[in-house]
Amino acid sequence: MIPKARILLIDDDHSLIHLYTLKFTIDGSLELLTADTQERGLEVAQQVRPDLILLDLIMPKQGGLNSSLDKEAGFQLLGTLKKDSLTRDIPV
Repeated sequence: MIPKARILLIDDDHSLIHLYTLKFTIDGSLELLTADTQERGLEVAQQVRPDLILLDLIMPKQGGLNSSLDKEAGFQLLGTLKKDSLTRDIPV
């Protein structure tokens, strides 16, 4: 049995998360993990170490989903992921 590829989707848009969940899991060959905040995305990436990360680059500021968008937030998370020894080799 071939192990399922694990993809982590980090995105604040719940409708996109739902869409990707349907698309990537329809044939059962992928395991899709999701996070709707940068903090949760980093936590999941460090714990699970997925095969691939899909990252929304423009996400809300630290205040949560009702906060204004931060055009640098996703890039900051990308930098954190690439500096961390647990996640730096994961394609983003």
